[in-house]
Amino acid sequence: MLLKQMRCRYCGREFLQEMSRAGLASQRIYYCSDECYHMAHQSTETVTCPACGKTVSKYAPTAPYCSAVCRATSQGSTAKRGAGGTNPYICQMVGCFEPATEPIPLPESQGNLYLCARHRAQHLSGELSVPHIASMATRYIHDLRVKRLNRLYDERGNLCEILRCDDPIYRECFPDGFAQAYITHVNYGVVKGWHLHLKQKDHFFGVYGTAKVVLYDEREGSPTRGMINEIILTPERPLLVQIPERVWHGFMALSSEGAGILNFPTRLYDYADPDEYRCDPHSGEIPYSWQVEDR
Repeated sequence: MLLKQMRCRYCGREFLQEMSRAGLASQRIYYCSDECYHMAHQSTETVTCPACGKTVSKYAPTAPYCSAVCRATSQGSTAKRGAGGTNPYICQMVGCFEPATEPIPLPESQGNLYLCARHRAQHLSGELSVPHIASMATRYIHDLRVKRLNRLYDERGNLCEILRCDDPIYRECFPDGFAQAYITHVNYGVVKGWHLHLKQKDHFFGVYGTAKVVLYDEREGSPTRGMINEIILTPERPLLVQIPERVWHGFMALSSEGAGILNFPTRLYDYADPDEYRCDPHSGEIPYSWQVEDR
């Protein structure tokens, strides 16, 4: 367990904080004690976990449940997939990873539709209605961005641009310029995860092999809290996946030769004080099974 020197936001006392998985999802890690935390929030209210009956703070990251496991058990599901946000870079239609065109505003301030050129034309012609699109739309974790990249082929081979300094993703996430890049290899059937960063966004690109990237949103106050996304990375369908801060993520190789992922983090790795937090992928603390099921 990693210990960090911190200063309490309520009383100002310096203390050593255990950077636990549950704490990373809430503001509790910034206070030296429960008393300071509740005083800062002017409340000591508690609730009873509906799954196991334990008493838990109203401000606990999984409230009213005492843990993510109790929440998943009570809801009878290992993944919440019914709600979520949109992604402005690729078409919303399930199974379509073509680049999105200009957004189509929805009535009554319901947001925008992000469709590729083909589905946009079908919508504008009346062939695809808004309810039909909603029933077939992919939902993403809030602030998660998935961008379809263009691979150019000719008789010599192929070329794929991954990230450019005039890209909106780059301008948003690298205001101070490039930080670093690295490639990570994962062997077949091995899980690298769960990982979480408090201050850093990651940008994943599949270099070789086939990898399954899984993300879990446990952020307090997030509109997609509890949601899980699965994204397949393969060179044949090049994608750039931007992973927000405080979102748990991990990946495993689905191809026998393993898989390689190129990452462009937004912060330089600090060897003395790394912004890196982990959770056992098979502990059940995060409600997801990495086992590949035949179906």
